[in-house]
Amino acid sequence: MTPTPSPADAIKQLKAMFAREMKRPVDLTEFRGGEWWQLLDSEAEVFQLELADMPALVAAWDMFEAIADITHNDLHNSPLCIEARTALPYIEQGRTDALQWEMFARLFGIRGRTARAWFYKFQFSMARGGLDSWNDDDIPMPRPPVMSPVYRPQLSDWPRG
Repeated sequence: MTPTPSPADAIKQLKAMFAREMKRPVDLTEFRGGEWWQLLDSEAEVFQLELADMPALVAAWDMFEAIADITHNDLHNSPLCIEARTALPYIEQGRTDALQWEMFARLFGIRGRTARAWFYKFQFSMARGGLDSWNDDDIPMPRPPVMSPVYRPQLSDWPRG
């Protein structure tokens, strides 16, 4: 049985896990595409993310979601994950929050702006894929009446004479 690490050791172990992941060679073209862990050209433009950002963001996000009890990967509910929940009490269980994610990502050297951009890119990819829903999706959006195009008099409309 693996001994449960202390809260301080849990953070050190998470950082070591992340560092190992960052040493693994990757083909950045694998991160181009429309899956949640990939980057579309339009997302790169809108969120100002680069393919080179993706390995770190995806590795940290996987850990974050395991600690938040959202995804069931290899880390989820391991002794390390359980102790990380104690060490990182700001991460609420069963929920993703932009500020919680940003604080977590900074542990691994990910800039706040980049973490926030990833968060919203991820949220939009979930909505685009139909995986996110809200309890008010069936309520029509308020819209003002659309005016017909404004009539602009033409020279030919003026009386002659």
